[in-house]
Amino acid sequence: MGDTPGGGENGHAPAPAPTPARAPWRTAVRALIVVAAIGAALVIAVPAVLVAWEQRSNDGQAAEQARWEVATAFEGMAGCVALETSELAAPADGSDAVAVVRDCAGKGVTNARSDIVGEQVDGEVATVVVRTGASAETGGGADWFAGHASAGGCWSVTIDAGARTITGLEDVPCADADVAFSSETGVVALQGDHSETPATVTPAVAGELSAIHVETGDRIWTGDIVAEIDGRPVVAYAGPAPFESADGWTPESDARAAGAWTRTHAKQWMLAEAGYGNSAVDGLHGPRTVEAIRAFNADQGLASDELDEPFLVWIGDLDRSGERDPDGVVVTAVFASPGESMNGDALFALGRDTSR
Repeated sequence: MGDTPGGGENGHAPAPAPTPARAPWRTAVRALIVVAAIGAALVIAVPAVLVAWEQRSNDGQAAEQARWEVATAFEGMAGCVALETSELAAPADGSDAVAVVRDCAGKGVTNARSDIVGEQVDGEVATVVVRTGASAETGGGADWFAGHASAGGCWSVTIDAGARTITGLEDVPCADADVAFSSETGVVALQGDHSETPATVTPAVAGELSAIHVETGDRIWTGDIVAEIDGRPVVAYAGPAPFESADGWTPESDARAAGAWTRTHAKQWMLAEAGYGNSAVDGLHGPRTVEAIRAFNADQGLASDELDEPFLVWIGDLDRSGERDPDGVVVTAVFASPGESMNGDALFALGRDTSR
């Protein structure tokens, strides 16, 4: 028989040529190259991520430190200006008020710096614009990844030298073109976030302001009647936190409470500081606490076993027994006048005497 066209022997297609076998060492080399490439990428990427994280963390810490220094500097300067304004000798005019601000600007207690960048005098009234800023560094300069940041901004103070009072404290834009803070802030607003003293005192009750019992330069403490609303006294109290945010406040090293500082702790601390009752600050609302509340209310013309919290205003975490606040916190500016309607409005601003 003849051969079948296109076929091999016996009419079958020829077998395909065998594929040459790959050398095992080539596969191993390629795997090693891939592993080495991944390893090299990780060697570069992981440290880079860690460095970026460390740098960002340190920069964040530096920014917080700078903001704290700015807030503390403002708080101390406002207290200084208030005290010196209240002691101005009559007759005094706007130029004397400017001199007060200049003097206090040179008494910084932190690394922050305050400079006068503008002033306007109109008779006995002066408005002075101050720029307060601070730079901070973490790592002490020896750390390769030391954090750096600056914070600050501008604020104005209006002083009536004739009345020896501050009538205005507010944040203002920095007009200088050369101002370049990495974190430009509202300096006045910073105080409430970075200080143990609230920036302003605002009662939670609405009504007509019958009387205001504080003025620029006054020092106040727990138990002081600072104002009257609808004829009822508004009383100041100190403590580590205001009543409305006291629950869960846990001191790291504070003899006032062994554990979490609760609303009851805050009330007991206020009553004890104001001279009512002799019970321990233990967080237990027992008979002694009730007796102290009754005595406190009786002196305010009330007959009740509960504190009327809307008429109580927090003035910060003060420590009369230490060197920091032996005479209380300082009233810097008074914003309200008798006859005005109060509804979430600030009565006055607070600062500290940092000259000690």
